[in-house]
Amino acid sequence: MLKRHSPGPFTVQTVDDTDCKGIIDARGRQFASTDGVENEDEDTANAALLAASAELEVMLAETIGMLSALIDDRSPLPAAARSVLRKQHDDALKLLHRIAHGVTT
Repeated sequence: MLKRHSPGPFTVQTVDDTDCKGIIDARGRQFASTDGVENEDEDTANAALLAASAELEVMLAETIGMLSALIDDRSPLPAAARSVLRKQHDDALKLLHRIAHGVTT
């Protein structure tokens, strides 16, 4: 069963008057936040990564499609290159499957 995440795009907002960063979905609902305590630079970077995650999921799916075309047996790529791309394709597909099914481990 596929699990849907909050709708993107996601944005980052400062929560109240703290250093805590809130991740806001397209509906304006905060669904995640950083702790804003130990390392502000790390919190900012984590917030940016979370905010980009919906776009990264789409890019991953598009990349899998491109890799599928490249690893086709009719592709002019050498077999060794096709083998490497096939592994990357399979790993990316597994990751996309984990995202779609809400698997966290």
